[in-house]
This record gives sequence, C-alpha cells and structure tokens, in this order.
Amino acid sequence: MFLPIEGGDIHMIYDAFGEKFECWVPPFGYGRNELTGEIEKCDVIKRNSKKEEQKWEREDLPDWYEKKREQEEIMQEADPDYVDLECEKVRERHWGRRIRGCWFWNNGERVYLPGRFWFLLNWWNYQGKYFDFRMPNLDLAYVLQYCYEDPDCRGLIEVTKRKDGKTGRAGCFAYEYISRAQSKHGGAQSKTKEDAEELFAKAIVTPFTKLPHFFQPIHDRSSGDIPKKELRFFHTSRKGVRKKKKLDPALESWIDFKNAIASAYDGPELHWYISDECGKLELISILERDNVVRMCSEVNGRYVGFHHYTTTVEDMEGGGSEFLDLLKMSNRREVNRSWRTGSGMYVLFMPSYR
Repeated sequence: MFLPIEGGDIHMIYDAFGEKFECWVPPFGYGRNELTGEIEKCDVIKRNSKKEEQKWEREDLPDWYEKKREQEEIMQEADPDYVDLECEKVRERHWGRRIRGCWFWNNGERVYLPGRFWFLLNWWNYQGKYFDFRMPNLDLAYVLQYCYEDPDCRGLIEVTKRKDGKTGRAGCFAYEYISRAQSKHGGAQSKTKEDAEELFAKAIVTPFTKLPHFFQPIHDRSSGDIPKKELRFFHTSRKGVRKKKKLDPALESWIDFKNAIASAYDGPELHWYISDECGKLELISILERDNVVRMCSEVNGRYVGFHHYTTTVEDMEGGGSEFLDLLKMSNRREVNRSWRTGSGMYVLFMPSYR
C-alpha cells in the first residue's frame, strides 16, 4: 500500500488532518506477498455472475474436511510425511489468501482485500460472530497496511465510534502477525489492567480457539487450553519426560498483556503493540506511557515493531486532553528531518457520516 506497485492503482484516503494516504492497490488478480514483498497472482472470488448478487461471503472449511483430517492424522502416526492432497489443497488456498490477500467481486466492482483483512473477515470470530465487510473498514485495512510498510511510521492511531469492533480488529491484527513470525513479542494495554485482561481473553484468546488447526501454531498448553496471561507459541514443557520423537520447530513468539501503568512494558522489545481505549486514561499519562513503549519498538533509530492505538472521541477531562496532544504530534504535515511525525505515528479518524 505504501510501496509503489507497477501496474497498480492508487486508492486515496484522507487522514485526520486532511493529508492523503496514497495506498497502492495491486493489479487485478495480484497481491503482495507478506513474506517476500513480491507481487504475485492471488485468488479472485466471484460468488455470482449477476452484479446484484455479488458480495462478500466468507468461505468455511468443506463439510468433508474434518473427517479426512482425522484420517490424515492417523496416517501420520505411521508416516509423519504423509499428506492428504485434498486437505492440503484447502490449507494452501487459505494460507495463500492470508499471505497475498485476494480479490472479490462486490456489486460489479473489483475489491482487493489485504491478507490480514481477509483473515479478519473470514476467520476471526469475535464475540460470537464474524466481521461484516464494510467500506470504512477496508479503508482502515489499507491505511494500516500503508503504515506497516512505511519505514518511517511506527504505527496507526485509529479514532472511531463506539461498538465498531475496533478492539476485535486490533486483537486480530496482532495475532495475525505474531502467529506467523519467529521470536516476536506482541503486547496489549488498555485503560486498566482488567480492561487489558478482557481484551486478551475476548479479542485474542477466544477467537484463537475457534481457528482451524492450520492457523493455530504449536502452542504451550501447560496452563490449559485457554491461556489466561499469555499466548505462547512454544512447545508445551515436558519436564522429566524423555523425548521419543523429533518435534516440529515452534515459532517461540508470544502475546501478553500488562497493566495500564507507563512502566509496564519498560524493557523488552515489542513487535506488535495494542493500546486500546488510549483516549480514556484518567489517572495515567498516555504521553508517558507512549514514551516508554515507543522505545520498545525502536532499535538504533529503526522501527522494529508496529503500534496500533484505538479509541473513541472522549471528553478533555477524561483523558482526552493528553490524547489530543498525542494526535497533534502525529500530524503528517509536520515531520522532522527524518521524515517522521513527532510521535512516529499517523492518524485515521473515521467521521460519523462514514
């Protein structure tokens, strides 16, 4: 989206200060590979030839998949290299859409879904349901990808309305990155420790448990199937048990949450960070906390992590005053000699008429 694409088109979106995000969309039938950065062929979904019947429709696993998967696992006990070709074809299709994104026909228009946005729509079951396709959320997905690709951007501040699903989206985007990367740390804070714990449980762990097996990396089950404090993509500890067979390598990445105080994440590197309800911090300085976490994602002047801040518009005395200062520091019209905003972040404000 930030990086120019030969043969692509520009999708224009405006930020909170009237500056343009010129988001590069790949040519029809192509997407950018998240792992290599290359532009590659990707899937095109067309549910109906009639224009009025064309819309987004998520694709579940085929009815036969679970039964064939059970048989595949039985065969793999005897031959670890055995693969059911029909099951593998399904897995390759879904992984391909996650990595390259895909196109779909929507009322006669061709729409490109970046990979992590496809993952949100097709597989992230938040509070008992999947996300609808909405054009404002597509703009968010494009801007998020733009910020992620811009080496001079630390992250995105998303300001929107209540009950918009922003917490669920933030949890999904953090999981999508951390769960396919080696040795990465994802973290989350909110206006209180209890709110961060609720975010972790509802917006990360519960949707994770509902994903198909091929989107659940090896993970530590030593604290049970539903982790309470951190989601660790490590092998389960087997103390005192002699390993009888070679195990597949684990990612050794993890996602956790901390209390709301400024110093909670002082120290370890953060490769994807969520600051939820960041405009509502009444007893804690958002500016002080931001100064701590930004150093967790910058090494020798280079950003090594991505930050996703979300909030609704709040009263000045309820944490909004300091948050407004952070917004002003994120004005893309005022950059320093390194071409960065004062905060290193950009802002997307979703107005009520959207």
